[in-house]
Amino acid sequence: MLPLLIILAAKLFGDNGDLKPPNISIGVWLPTGTLSWSYNDVPEGVKIENNSISVPSNMDGIRFLCNASYPIQWDFAADSINDDRRRKHTMDHLVKNIRQAADIFNKSTYEYIAELQLFGEDITLTRNYSCRSSEDPSLMSWIYVFWEGSSPPYLLDYNETTVVYVGSNPGHRSKENEMVKVVLPCRVSVRTVNVQLQKRKNGTWRSLANTEFATYDPYTGFTVETYRETVFGVYQCVVPDSPVDDQRIVIVREGEPRSQPPFHEFVQGNASFAYNNYTNTFTCCSDNWQPPAMQIVYCDHPTLCDTKKKVLDRIVSNGRRHIGKSCTSSKIRFETSGILKCVGSGISVFREYFFPVSLGLSSILFRKNNRALPKVEGVPYYHWEDVNPVEMISIESSRNNPVIFAGQSLTLKCKPSQYYFAQGAKWLLTWSNHSRLVMDGAESSPLLSTSMLNSRDSNIDITVGANLTQIACVAPVWNSSQYVIKTVYLNVTLPTRPSVDGSEENIIVPSIFWYVNETKKSLACFAKGLPLPTVIWKHDGTIVSKQRSFNGTSMLNFTTVNFTSHGEYVCKVINVAGQVTKTFHINLKIDVPSTGWVTGIVLLTLLSLLTIIILGFLVKRVRDQATSLNSLRTVAFKDVLEQQHGFAFTNSENNLEATTDDGDMNIKYENANEVLSSFSIHQKNSSKPTPNSAIPYNESFAGIPKNLLRSSVVYLLTQPRIKLERLER
Repeated sequence: MLPLLIILAAKLFGDNGDLKPPNISIGVWLPTGTLSWSYNDVPEGVKIENNSISVPSNMDGIRFLCNASYPIQWDFAADSINDDRRRKHTMDHLVKNIRQAADIFNKSTYEYIAELQLFGEDITLTRNYSCRSSEDPSLMSWIYVFWEGSSPPYLLDYNETTVVYVGSNPGHRSKENEMVKVVLPCRVSVRTVNVQLQKRKNGTWRSLANTEFATYDPYTGFTVETYRETVFGVYQCVVPDSPVDDQRIVIVREGEPRSQPPFHEFVQGNASFAYNNYTNTFTCCSDNWQPPAMQIVYCDHPTLCDTKKKVLDRIVSNGRRHIGKSCTSSKIRFETSGILKCVGSGISVFREYFFPVSLGLSSILFRKNNRALPKVEGVPYYHWEDVNPVEMISIESSRNNPVIFAGQSLTLKCKPSQYYFAQGAKWLLTWSNHSRLVMDGAESSPLLSTSMLNSRDSNIDITVGANLTQIACVAPVWNSSQYVIKTVYLNVTLPTRPSVDGSEENIIVPSIFWYVNETKKSLACFAKGLPLPTVIWKHDGTIVSKQRSFNGTSMLNFTTVNFTSHGEYVCKVINVAGQVTKTFHINLKIDVPSTGWVTGIVLLTLLSLLTIIILGFLVKRVRDQATSLNSLRTVAFKDVLEQQHGFAFTNSENNLEATTDDGDMNIKYENANEVLSSFSIHQKNSSKPTPNSAIPYNESFAGIPKNLLRSSVVYLLTQPRIKLERLER
């Protein structure tokens, strides 16, 4: 892309007698507490009279439009930079120029618009505003604004003292009868407020309200016309009805006002002044150990900068002083234009500065690693005659490739310097047959109503044709009839149809069978064409985002095949010349084709069945034993024992006797607690027990409850003899 600079110069037709003064219109308001402009009728409280307008306190903003058939600009005087002189930014005034042209090559179709916006509560907005020709200041119109704002107080410079000088007249020997006229600047923010004038005499204030030589005009103040010998003294302007201390002192003296010495810029010795492009910092150094005073005031329009140059004679440093380095620095973040002054030992610098291209909003807001990114590119200009207009415009493209294909879309953004150009940039398209077309772009709107974000940017979205050769941004210079044109040359190439796997026709792949749980499967498309086609994958009509493409090769990977993998997959290959598709059908099988998997599943199944059988057998044994014990508690032991072992129980109060084939058993228990106390077995057919044949079991069976006694006896009698022998031991 190569830039081309063309300046279209247009001269005013006829002399000034053929031109009418500019027209100033009013009608856009910003009511208090709102963020949007109102286009309704004049709101309540606003009074328009002749060339003045009174804006009440319920208005936060007002917009004036000045129209003419020649370049125009606003002009107004500023007495101060608000109350806080340390502020870098002043947002009470916004100024911008707009140019409308039905035909940029025909000057007679040009319409010039200068817009002035006033904001806030500062009563010092009260003043005269004039709109004049940029080429002939005598062609002008004006309007005086009374801005109530935060009143009271009503006097613009209340509680201040002003000195007014009356020049001497050496040609007159006698001054007794000489009449002089003096204006005392006691202006107010509300036109109808009552202002009185007093003069101090012999230590007291004497009212001059009823005297003929003092008249009041709310636009200028009091005009005192009297004899020279009586005009000198101390005067006081007072608003008697104000609830606050609302007065101003004016001293009238003989002589000439002290003129401001002409400013001479110099840098001597070791002093220096420089701008660091990497850190976006102005640095001013003196030639001794004491850092200089440096002040920077931001202003986004030449009119505002010219207005505020007057107040930098009372400099208050707002830079960062580096003690020990004899330097003061100030970082430029979004102040792409403004005025600065640096005064110190060996240095005196007063500069208007502006950078080549407007600042983008993104560079203001975004940070990296909690550190502000560089905000301004390039180095600033200090003099208008040094400006290269082509550098004051930048064009951003949506395509980085210098080769563009016919049929492709292209978005261009033109970014003219907001300090050098007016709004109203247009686009000029040129074809190979030399035909041209002028188009209006989409102008970017600022996100915030602040001067630093007033945008001149213009966007254009087009579809490039085969014969389009140039696209140019045409930007109007703010204070002249010139246009600056910056051109982008296009290298348009004819596209070729896309192909997939070497075919320009649609491809349908035979059905593919995958097994569930298979891994590392993929589908592939190999696309070609000019420009390189875009590949889009769809699964049953839904776009698939997880794909990998590189240099025309596109892969759709499956980590593991599952039931959702089934369906139709379409690989669509697209460029500006057409499209082609490749279709896959994926079918799923549940059988797993590996014998290792079958063996493993069979073994696992057998092991599970064996475990279930063993657990079932153990559970059955436990249940059988529990059933036997429960049955023994309720069985009729007499019948069972007589049938199986041939003995019977004989019960007495304290004894339980049993006779068996092997011997006699005599069991005694204590009746009191019904527990077993003794137990003995005797040989078969012995008539009575003898001590030698008794087998004591007191230790083993002592403490058995009576209700378990029969079960214990049956257990003993049904066991082999060896168990009894063990018990005997």
